[in-house]
Amino acid sequence: MNSRFFRRGLSAFALFGAAAMLAGTMNQGCVSSEQTEEAAATAAKPAIKPVAASVQEIKTLDFKRRNDPGYAQVALPHTMNATNGTGTIPLERGDGYYRYALDVQESDLEKDYIIQFEEAGQTAEVSLNGTLLHTNRCGYTPFAVKLNGLAAGRNEVTIHTDNRISNDRIPNSGDFNFCNGVYGRAYLISGNVYFDPQVYGIDRMHVIPLSVKQDQVRFGIAASVFSKEIAAGTTVTTTLKDKDGGVVLSETAPLAVAPGGNEFYREYSFKNPVLWQGKENPYLYTVDVELALDGQQLDRISIPYGFRDIALPYSAKDNLLRLNGKKVSLRGVSYHQDAPGVAVAMTDEDRKRDQEIMLELGFNWLRCAHYPHNVREFADYDRIGMMCQTEIPWVNGFTNSPAFEQNVMQFTRDMIVNLYNHPSIILWGLSNEIFYSYSGPECIRVHNDAYTLARRLDPYRPVGHVEREQEVRNGASNGLISDWFGNNTYPGWYSPTDFEHTRDGVTDTQVLAKFYLHGITEYGYGGNPFQHNSDFMTLHPKSKSNKTGTSNDTGGWLHPEEYQTLGHIYSWNKIAGTPEGQRLTFTSLWILFDFAVGSRNEGDTPGINDKGLVTRDRKTKKDAYYFYKCVWNPENEVHIMSTRWEKRDTKDIAITVFSNAEKVELYQNKQLIQVLDKPTDTINNVVWQFKPVPFSKVALEGQYDNFKAVGYRDGRVIGQHVALFTTTAGQENK
Repeated sequence: MNSRFFRRGLSAFALFGAAAMLAGTMNQGCVSSEQTEEAAATAAKPAIKPVAASVQEIKTLDFKRRNDPGYAQVALPHTMNATNGTGTIPLERGDGYYRYALDVQESDLEKDYIIQFEEAGQTAEVSLNGTLLHTNRCGYTPFAVKLNGLAAGRNEVTIHTDNRISNDRIPNSGDFNFCNGVYGRAYLISGNVYFDPQVYGIDRMHVIPLSVKQDQVRFGIAASVFSKEIAAGTTVTTTLKDKDGGVVLSETAPLAVAPGGNEFYREYSFKNPVLWQGKENPYLYTVDVELALDGQQLDRISIPYGFRDIALPYSAKDNLLRLNGKKVSLRGVSYHQDAPGVAVAMTDEDRKRDQEIMLELGFNWLRCAHYPHNVREFADYDRIGMMCQTEIPWVNGFTNSPAFEQNVMQFTRDMIVNLYNHPSIILWGLSNEIFYSYSGPECIRVHNDAYTLARRLDPYRPVGHVEREQEVRNGASNGLISDWFGNNTYPGWYSPTDFEHTRDGVTDTQVLAKFYLHGITEYGYGGNPFQHNSDFMTLHPKSKSNKTGTSNDTGGWLHPEEYQTLGHIYSWNKIAGTPEGQRLTFTSLWILFDFAVGSRNEGDTPGINDKGLVTRDRKTKKDAYYFYKCVWNPENEVHIMSTRWEKRDTKDIAITVFSNAEKVELYQNKQLIQVLDKPTDTINNVVWQFKPVPFSKVALEGQYDNFKAVGYRDGRVIGQHVALFTTTAGQENK
């Protein structure tokens, strides 16, 4: 395996040229600002009547399944898997058909029309009036299709979606549902001189962070202007505004526009910037780029943008990220684009609800698994300062075919080109757990080619992959190239013993520390918050036929919440309480929310992966959630563990409290029974384990004891939590 220090390796000119050539829309060489000034002076006068470009959201489409008798209108985003692929309902695979009617006047034919999708798949074929225009095989990234062949009158655009598994398309394997639909927003772009989304993605331009320092920022703007005819007198005005709307800089440059694609690139600088510093200060400027012809605005792009510099040192003692020169320990969770009732087709309201939970939990690092999430999601992370990793959906499988290789490359290109402008994205990822079974030279070659492409498209972010330690060894023997490695480790879960008797993931991860910027990308435990058992630490099945097991395979039917909670405490202590864990660049537990997986049947929740800290319906926060909240969020918290386990089978009860208080008092039936002046864990200082106390006489008779935990800081109450418990231990002879 070739290790390499992460560094910037390409000029900005090469960067925007690579993006344009990959899009296949350049009909001339890349034009610098100096060249455009000379060309503009000698170009002919306009041969077209300028028409201002417009962007219109398509809010509804007509939809039908293959065997439906007719179409019905649906709102976007939409998937035909909103209510299947979970519970006992199998995931529906097959064909979906969407239809959009576009009425065009004769005078409108001088314009181009482009339909832009945020997400559609897994495969989406776009046709106009029965003629196939484009096949998209990258089901999680934006793409745009020019509607060539429009006629005056009514035109019909159809989108045929298909989520059958294909060995020549990623994902072709994975522990999540591959949904079908147009599960992002869609837009109709029109104009005859416009910024082309087919070159620089859905933002239609790239802001290139050439040099970001505390005292000065130098950046480039790359865009592609498409024109139907020659358009002399064209100018591009770039304006940078601060968060209050004040103009930081504004410059206008001429651009000679010929028929077809015309590349624009210009560099700018300004002093005394306010840098994007994650959650500490997610400062966003506004970048406006306006295209005009003889003073008339033809098109305009406006995006929020945060300037930040990242550095990733490789050291045996310290691998912490440097964000604008400041050390940042990246700690957080993994997250799927999935919610009940909508599945992958999440709305802004769904994301807002989830982000409120994220902010309450208090982490600063998010792994967006196992595919690029909706572009609007990353815009939210820019705004709230959430740093994250995103990845293409190359999961578990490999097919040695030209079509598979092309799909990997296209996905890599589409992810980076479309998500390039988001400061929240720190790391690009290329794969998840593929080298366990596929470590041969052809697989390594494709992976390395994708790495090279990614670094060419974006030399400002590290590019890596997610595996297990033994898989990295397999890849290393064949020359795998990567900037970073994330280790998936599940001590005490996918193993025949509990977590206290397995190798911990921190130790495994350190094996390759000298080669990689590294971290833990997955660790976790299944947990049903409504399952409890006194023997939860010993119930491990020895075969898949044993449905009473806690954890060791997907056949386990008993996933007690307490096992999940203690497993997370154990794993987190290895991260936070050891030098090896503390120096990890990033860690992300698996996973924030339970999510739908049609193939799973475990934990008494069929069709669900229940490793989340919160249930899929977002209604129940499991005990492990409160443990991490006390660790990550300084806001006051007092939480009694196992409150849903109301009915016990012992005569004594031991109360555990999670709190960031300085002192915790425990009351039983309004009587103070114990006081702890310091937490019982010395790593996080948030776990308070009280000595066992006997149930009262009334509880032994079947009624409930009232337990209350009260937390104090600086002599003041910061919070309290009440729980009711009873026991069956006193009723054996009744």
